[in-house]
Amino acid sequence: MNGKRSAFTLIEILIVMVIIGFMVTIIPSWIFKKKVDATLPAVMSEFNNLLLIARQQAVLNQKTCRLFFKSEKNLRDYVVVQIMEQDPENSEKKVFKVASSEYLDTKYDLPKGIKLEAVYLDGNELFSENKGEAYCYITPNSLVQDIMVHIIRRLDDLDQKATFKIEPFIGEFELYNGFLKPQK
Repeated sequence: MNGKRSAFTLIEILIVMVIIGFMVTIIPSWIFKKKVDATLPAVMSEFNNLLLIARQQAVLNQKTCRLFFKSEKNLRDYVVVQIMEQDPENSEKKVFKVASSEYLDTKYDLPKGIKLEAVYLDGNELFSENKGEAYCYITPNSLVQDIMVHIIRRLDDLDQKATFKIEPFIGEFELYNGFLKPQK
């Protein structure tokens, strides 16, 4: 048995296993990377998720919550869940702070090409009154204010207009094509 045997050493096998392990963890994330869905139904679904989080926070903490809408000209618009807290500087004053959740994202940045055009509460347009900010309240008994959000989706120089509207007792956004006229 003087013949030489060619075999892999333990170090060579370990190096190959590390390379394969690295490829198994990295490559699927490139292949299956989640693309941002910029369709209006997908955006409405995200709004409804935030509304559900706000309702849960309001009931769980027995505090008023709100959906806060922010629109700025050159930045992406967003919606965030906020919860009413005691102002640490003035005990008689209440402030709204971003709600935190260990498992859920309480802020949603609208995809590129989708902008908040207007937000109406009780027939009043809030963006023009509040410099690009608007909100609707969710009470601890889970009631939601009647709010209407006008959204524009710009795609290849075409504008698709839509309205997301909450019916207070249903408590979720409904999608309507075009801009609905606000009622006072």
